[in-house]
Amino acid sequence: MQATAVCRFTAFAAMGEGDFAALGRLAHGRRRVARGEFVCHEGDRPAGLYLLLKGWTASSLSFAGGSRQLLKIHLPGDMLGLPSLALRHCADSIVALTEVDLAIVARRDLGALFERSPRLAALLFLIAQEERVAAMDRLASVGATDAARRLAAMLLHIHARLQRSDDTIGDAFDLPLTQEDVAALVGITPAHLSRVLLKFRAARLLTWTRHRVALLDRARLAALSGLPVRELDRDADWLPA
Repeated sequence: MQATAVCRFTAFAAMGEGDFAALGRLAHGRRRVARGEFVCHEGDRPAGLYLLLKGWTASSLSFAGGSRQLLKIHLPGDMLGLPSLALRHCADSIVALTEVDLAIVARRDLGALFERSPRLAALLFLIAQEERVAAMDRLASVGATDAARRLAAMLLHIHARLQRSDDTIGDAFDLPLTQEDVAALVGITPAHLSRVLLKFRAARLLTWTRHRVALLDRARLAALSGLPVRELDRDADWLPA
């Protein structure tokens, strides 16, 4: 199991040997998906779940007119397909933004996790709650802030996730998204995004050159985003032993 994927779980609490073994047993084979290909399509019958081991994916929804709205970026350690567990058909489409490696997870094995490895199941629950808070922040940001604030919040969130799994990442990181992708996530047009990026560069807040983003002043970007700083609570003494 790749270290970047495991860090998604250990960010909340320590894992024992049994937890690592249980995480490894979840995987029933591997699947590699090329950049631009779909992992699943909304409306399909769910074939199972996938643990993202390497690469970036994005969730999206389509509209009757043929347009598509990006909803969320997935990074290594994310469990893809969880929102569709409660539904007969996939809630969203998931597309590979880079070449990705996936571990195939059967639904029945995820269910058995709650009985056989309750601590690992609890960590998966915590990950879901963190994603819920991120969705709350994004919804609040879209409804009450301008494009510059939304862009700052999104880039800071991605940077924090990347740093959590790789502490060698400084203020710059690779962003394998097109400006059209980012504009869709922020909820603006690509032309509007270009204007915001020019203002950020002029104010020495950040630069974005060829899929490489450099956060020049994280403190000012955080203040601009207007969102509270979300710190994980690693004192989760309520978790099963």
